[in-house]
Amino acid sequence: MNAITVSDRRIAVKNGDIGLRIYTPDGSGPFPVMVFYHGGGWIGCDLHTHDPTCRELCARSQHIVVSVDYRLAPEFLFPCAPNDCFEALDWVRTHGAELNADIKRLVVCGDSAGGNLAAVVAIKARTQFPGLIKGQVLIYPVTDHYSANTASFVEFANDKGLSAKGVKWLWETYLGKDTVPKGHRYQNDLATPLTCSDLKGLPPALVITAERDVLRDEGIAYAQKLADNGVAAKQTTYPGAEHGFLSSNGLSLECITALNEIAEWLRTHNY
Repeated sequence: MNAITVSDRRIAVKNGDIGLRIYTPDGSGPFPVMVFYHGGGWIGCDLHTHDPTCRELCARSQHIVVSVDYRLAPEFLFPCAPNDCFEALDWVRTHGAELNADIKRLVVCGDSAGGNLAAVVAIKARTQFPGLIKGQVLIYPVTDHYSANTASFVEFANDKGLSAKGVKWLWETYLGKDTVPKGHRYQNDLATPLTCSDLKGLPPALVITAERDVLRDEGIAYAQKLADNGVAAKQTTYPGAEHGFLSSNGLSLECITALNEIAEWLRTHNY
């Protein structure tokens, strides 16, 4: 692995502060920059759990990776997480020189709940910072509220890693248990990007899904909806892979292949 430098810092956000971990490749720069949002169902994981993933992304893509330690539910309910993530994006936008980053080559990335946050940050930035985000990498993202009607949700409902029951509980914990009446589908552009009425003008996307994952079909559906809205979207499903395969212990063949695909996609598009 190429040498990288890692540093931690804290930044002010509305009603508090959050941590960032900044991974910088070896070399002179300025480097393209990736703002990374970790998974964990909006309630768990942190800078440490996704440290190996971010190191790999930095080394393989030669991007500065800024990993965001957004505040978690249930102590901080929606929309705290997407707001923290957007403020972190804004901080990176205004601190490019300090980071030795080329802000004209900025992408967002996240896995699972972090993929959800990357998607909704891209939607929000479309109007507030037009053209800022050049690409979005969404890794087995959550895109809809408890999509119990999809084939993958039914087939892998009892998966030991991420079950249908677990997804339902995570949504309730993230939104607040009494926010959504029983049996209703929650729709909000900062929570459920698949239900966003207009995806036109969003940055090109790479959407990675795992075959054996309850979230597979909503990730595929989001890539298709992006394409239907004129957004360049590449979608890859990894055969036999399960939810979380990119951040699991050890580098599996699927993990290495996906990391290389991300790096190649970024290079190909000069993001």
